[in-house]
Amino acid sequence: MNRRLLSFLLICILWLPAFPGQNFVTAQIAPGYYAIRFSGKPGNLYSLERPQEFLSARAVERRIRLHIPPDSSDLPVTGFYLDSLRNIGLSVVCTSRWFNLAVVATTDTVLIHKAMQLPFVASVRKAERVSIPQKALRDKWTQESFSEALSPLSQSDYGVAYTQIHLHKGDTLHTLGYLGRGIRIAVLDAGFYHADTLPAFRSLYENHRILGTRDFVAPGTAVYEDHPHGMQVLSIMAGNLPGEYIGTAPEASYYLLRTENTAGEYIVEEYYWTAGAEFADSAGADIIHASLGYTVFDDPAQNHTYNDMNGKTTLVSRAASMAAKKGMMVVISAGNEGNTSWKYISAPADADSILAVGAITATGSLASFSSRGPSSDGRIKPDVVAMGVGTFVQNTGGSFSPGNGTSFASPIITGLTACLWQAEPSLSPVELRTAILMSGSQANSPDTLKGYGVPDFSRALQIARQMVRMKTDSGKISLFPNPVHDNLNVAVFFEPAGEITIDIFNISGALVWKTAHREYPSAPVFLPLNIRQLSPGVYLLRYSDATHRTTLRFIKQ
Repeated sequence: MNRRLLSFLLICILWLPAFPGQNFVTAQIAPGYYAIRFSGKPGNLYSLERPQEFLSARAVERRIRLHIPPDSSDLPVTGFYLDSLRNIGLSVVCTSRWFNLAVVATTDTVLIHKAMQLPFVASVRKAERVSIPQKALRDKWTQESFSEALSPLSQSDYGVAYTQIHLHKGDTLHTLGYLGRGIRIAVLDAGFYHADTLPAFRSLYENHRILGTRDFVAPGTAVYEDHPHGMQVLSIMAGNLPGEYIGTAPEASYYLLRTENTAGEYIVEEYYWTAGAEFADSAGADIIHASLGYTVFDDPAQNHTYNDMNGKTTLVSRAASMAAKKGMMVVISAGNEGNTSWKYISAPADADSILAVGAITATGSLASFSSRGPSSDGRIKPDVVAMGVGTFVQNTGGSFSPGNGTSFASPIITGLTACLWQAEPSLSPVELRTAILMSGSQANSPDTLKGYGVPDFSRALQIARQMVRMKTDSGKISLFPNPVHDNLNVAVFFEPAGEITIDIFNISGALVWKTAHREYPSAPVFLPLNIRQLSPGVYLLRYSDATHRTTLRFIKQ
């Protein structure tokens, strides 16, 4: 495989979740890359009153449809700030509007001191300069392997892809005509080697469903010259060779974004990931898929710890959560660390409001390499699991080979999520995610190995349609599943007023459960309750906020 040489040296960047108010400085400044955070966005040429100037029409439509008003995080970084950095001789590598920062590169440390004196610079973070050796391509997906073709359960339409789709009842969606048409998926990965010429993707290009490409690692270059990992991931969703191979969303449209450099593991890639997610948002993508995860780095000083896997510490996890807040569905591979000393999920699989996907075999057994949960703050992770052992992908030779890894489990879920969204486009990402979780094989008793289990997308479609019916009554509160085993969901299809209180009474009228929620997303609101400790029987649930009170009945099995 031909791979271009690196055009520049990647330098590690250390990001902390919150910078001090004053500039960060040490006794000596080493040459390298620096993350420069700015103070607000005054003087910005863009206005929130004219979002069409910095967001695509589709991105604006998504915000209107989901009632997400643009805010200051949507505004581009103030151009004057970037010009000022360039005028003193700094090279701007990438920016983040969500976190109001720029990554710059320089070998002249005097320029960093000058940048620190600029009145709009809030803080600067630096790291040691680290050269990436020119070496053979390192396999960053050490648990993802390939073998000669097996003899999978096949079917005339799907070929070797039948098992990985049928296990999740994705063929039910396809039979109904839901193949992802109209849904836009942004794929963040390490490269899409020869995706523009390999047979599985022919229909993508013939039907103009590659909407754009971008290389954030080496800007201005093609994404088709690099690592094949992204191409393999893409094939699971977009492959379309009837009789040989059908992907999970063969009629969806795609953005191909290179954010990963496989020559090493450096924290700068979290910045590239963030830039890629922001591009996807502004371009109007519906779903972000990333089979990438970050735990430890080539420079141990940059390493994350398990305690950092709380969805709030690492830059990439905060970026994934922000993408979800902007109205996109975000699907992430959980990681391949289950049989290593790390063991747990990687960032950004720990992010809130996203789908982190672990791996199972075709018979439903957990893959030994699949990263475990929970998140370090105790949330269920992974969220779901999908077939990630013996998953067939397009190989670089033009045929199909089985591979192993959560990287190959997560695109199964991503593609079928696109099909489900096509079926019920009025769903919000929160509702869509809830329908998928509730369709899981262990939705009533999720754990830290398989999360909510194996999604059944036939069942998810039923749940989604039930949600749509309930939304027709704007004042509706619903409980599901009902009857319930362990996990009851309270769905509120109007805007609550103030604090939400949930009281549960047994049939004798005794209060047996009470909880309050001061923070919750905009309507619709889904409140999960673990009621495992309640005895089987009939209960009454009372919902209260400042202006609403409703009592509903449910059965605990």
